Amino acid sequence: YHSRRNQKAPPLYPSSLSGYFNFMASKPFDFQGSKNSSDFPVSGGVDSYIKAGSFVLEDNRQYLEYAREPWRRMGSRVIFDDSRLLRRYTVGDIQYPGVGFQGVATFGGISVNKKFEINPLSGAVKEGRTSFLLTQASKVDIYVNGQLFRSLQLKPGRYELNDLPLGYGFNDVTLVIQDVYGKIENLHFPYVQSTELLGKGQHKFSYNVGSTSQSNEKDIDYDTKNNLISGFHHVGLTETWTLGLSIQDDNKQSLFGFESIWGATLGALSFDLAQSRAPDYADDGAARLRFRSWSRPQDRVRDWGGSLEY
Repeated sequence: YHSRRNQKAPPLYPSSLSGYFNFMASKPFDFQGSKNSSDFPVSGGVDSYIKAGSFVLEDNRQYLEYAREPWRRMGSRVIFDDSRLLRRYTVGDIQYPGVGFQGVATFGGISVNKKFEINPLSGAVKEGRTSFLLTQASKVDIYVNGQLFRSLQLKPGRYELNDLPLGYGFNDVTLVIQDVYGKIENLHFPYVQSTELLGKGQHKFSYNVGSTSQSNEKDIDYDTKNNLISGFHHVGLTETWTLGLSIQDDNKQSLFGFESIWGATLGALSFDLAQSRAPDYADDGAARLRFRSWSRPQDRVRDWGGSLEY
């Protein structure tokens, strides 16, 4: 019993061959009798996903009754996830993420993204860290947002506490320290967690290249004369400061951007700066300063902020 209790459960992996299909169909009905319900078209769609080894094939199609072309392809792509490097490679119809002043467009091409969601157990999520000093042997209870996280019996000395399970927004970390003489001391460490902040030394990026695309009545048209390059790269310089650069270029506009996100106990402060160039316009720039803060977990759910933009 004891040997089995201490064994680590092996991870569960998907089958080498798996997949699923989602079907959806709807038809409006007029119960008032003012219109014949048969006049309303049936609409729907089919989403198919097939996994073979480390590759996934996705296909999305829509259906509209009475249309000249009832079936319309909305997108097809092949995806490969590298769970070790947390990278996703995509070939096909892509909607890429944008940061700062970047625009987002659909295109057909190749995309490489750093995706922390590929392996939630990778430790890529930024975690809280703090240190404290004990002058006496003590019992230390650690509370995160009002919930007991861990109880420790510690000798005198300086300790560093990390791997705190922090959530999005404001986090209240409390240490309840009781020494051998019964004296109790409470230490509070507020943290603000933003999805835009990276941990120290962590990288997040997206690189995309291809041709812009637009849906028609039946399929997708690709403008091979308008090639698109778009990407960004963010890096966590410290636990509370993230910097990034971005670029976007096609036949209509070129844009270079700079992003800075800084987190403090009051909230998250971000600064975006961009310079653009277009054939029919003079070079110009844009800047944006944003601040967002959250209430404590025990307060009513709310957040507030403000922005200045040029």
